Amino acid sequence: MYTHLLQVGGRRRMSAFMQMHEAIREVYRTVVAQGSSATDDLDTLLLKAFVAHGLHGHGYIDDYRAIAVTMLQYFLESRAGARFEVPTALHISFESFKVEVRPDEILLRNGVRTLRRVRTGHAPSEDVKDVGAAALVLAARAAFPEARIEIVYLADAESKPLILSARELNNRQGKLGDIFRGIRDGQFKAKVSDAVCPNCPAFFVCGAVPPGTISKN
Repeated sequence: MYTHLLQVGGRRRMSAFMQMHEAIREVYRTVVAQGSSATDDLDTLLLKAFVAHGLHGHGYIDDYRAIAVTMLQYFLESRAGARFEVPTALHISFESFKVEVRPDEILLRNGVRTLRRVRTGHAPSEDVKDVGAAALVLAARAAFPEARIEIVYLADAESKPLILSARELNNRQGKLGDIFRGIRDGQFKAKVSDAVCPNCPAFFVCGAVPPGTISKN
């Protein structure tokens, strides 16, 4: 709302480091879309992505390229020997709400299906167990009850299983329901913070959401 309607917010400034991460995402998504494990055109794909994201003329392009190649090589190695499925959307429902979840890729090894979410950064200090992770687990179990779920951290060259207990899933499913009911009812209460609020571009116009339906064109 602040970005598109009030026009007081905006995208964060893209540093060269962030441009590199965007380029890496573009390359691994292209590899997944091709449904292949071939590495012959990795350099070509990366160069094209660097150009698309404005990094090709940077003074440290060789260093960024070396980092990107290392991360992408791990991605390719982590899926070597597997068969690939097109990562189609999965759906779960909460009351009258439908949630669409898309794994970044789906691998098949020895009859076992693995749904993977790919992250270009480092793994957090604690396992990811937020509502986003819960939505992926719930959707995956509904579509493929026996499937494994992984989160791939390219900066760490590591793939971690995403596992939530029955209690954790139940708690987060309830939280998801609360979130959607709040969205439907227009409940967007601001979290006031003396540390964060002064730096927010919407600081002086932050207030109650007006009644009615907001539609972004």
